[in-house]
Amino acid sequence: MESKIVSRGILLSFFIIIFLPPITTTLDSNTWRLFLFSIVNTFGFLYFNSSKDFRDLTSNAIKSKLSIVIGLFISWAALSSLYAINPTEVFVKIISFVNFYLLYINLSAIFKFNKFSYNNIALFMSFIFFVQLFISYAFYFRILEFRPYTFEENVLLIGIFNNRNITSALYLLQIPFVIYLIVRSKSVLIKTISYILSFAGAYMIFLLSSRTAYVIIFLITIYYLLVFLLTNKNIKLIFKSYFGVFTGIFLAAFLWTIFSLGSGNSANAVNRIQTIDFEETSTNTRLRYYQYGIDHFFSNPFIGVGFGSWKIKSIDYDKENIISYIIPYTMHNDFLEVAVELGIVGLVLYLLIFVLPLLYLYKSYLIEKSVFKILVSSSLIIYIIDANLNFPGIRMSSLFYLALIITLIYNLKDKLSENN
Repeated sequence: MESKIVSRGILLSFFIIIFLPPITTTLDSNTWRLFLFSIVNTFGFLYFNSSKDFRDLTSNAIKSKLSIVIGLFISWAALSSLYAINPTEVFVKIISFVNFYLLYINLSAIFKFNKFSYNNIALFMSFIFFVQLFISYAFYFRILEFRPYTFEENVLLIGIFNNRNITSALYLLQIPFVIYLIVRSKSVLIKTISYILSFAGAYMIFLLSSRTAYVIIFLITIYYLLVFLLTNKNIKLIFKSYFGVFTGIFLAAFLWTIFSLGSGNSANAVNRIQTIDFEETSTNTRLRYYQYGIDHFFSNPFIGVGFGSWKIKSIDYDKENIISYIIPYTMHNDFLEVAVELGIVGLVLYLLIFVLPLLYLYKSYLIEKSVFKILVSSSLIIYIIDANLNFPGIRMSSLFYLALIITLIYNLKDKLSENN
């Protein structure tokens, strides 16, 4: 009984950390979350390794292929301090990935021990999503009391996260759990609430007007369609499937956005989508950063600039475009940034952190077909797409959700997981 209470308490603590604001104005929310995750992760790791109920579960997680890969990535990153432009920054950045590693170990022990059902996981994730959305909508309705909502107010809707891109990506990452309840729940009440929640989430994503989110929605729609066509012979079921539900909800939210905001509103989804072009300042800046990264990687493919040092090296490349004190702090592509900072070895290890869970999930699906597996795979793919356009790898909130999704993948209940 004690083990169940403590393990679930630690799991709940991880989610509570996401909602806790910094206690002082001198701390940014990411540093504050990193500090709190470090405390809870350390306690959890020590408790699970000292408890007879969890010792073997923790040991198995540490010995897993993914754990070894993450450990090797952290070790390779640490070695980059020998040649890094800023050796101190190497260890500052590594702390986040050490927490990511501990999250994977601790969450693995928690999920293996408690053996939560798919339905319980989806219900809990949906509740957390509801609370996050509630905060965003509280500010949205406050705006409407005084004036119509426009794109300029999107910063007020970010809720508990740092900016609209992060908020939109993490909202999208959680929606598949709500869709699971729509597709699989037998309760009419749960289905109805899930429809409302998913629509509210989709509408908020359109209000935030993140163009990255539009790209993710488009690619995930294609992914769902392809998976459905490959795994279902009865095409008539398409409208009741995860593809039909996802497409229907986002189409309805898209149309409602156009109707509620009006065609001339700067936050209108159509107007925002039309700004996606290679000449637009933000897009052009990203492409310029990518070109810097590609050029540097091919000129230095084996030894990079050191973990966390791209923010310094990038000044040499972009000095002609720097205005005031604004510098290219990140590359807006985690994979390319890892390649530049840690070379080909670091890139391969980083890629394996995503490839191994997807391969495992594919093998798991062949053994036991499940809608939950398809939907949880889409959450991981959403993170991967976002990591190619932004920089979730430096945000503890994003790394937490990544560790959570990967842990769920490796702890799905089937014959494959029982043999691992």
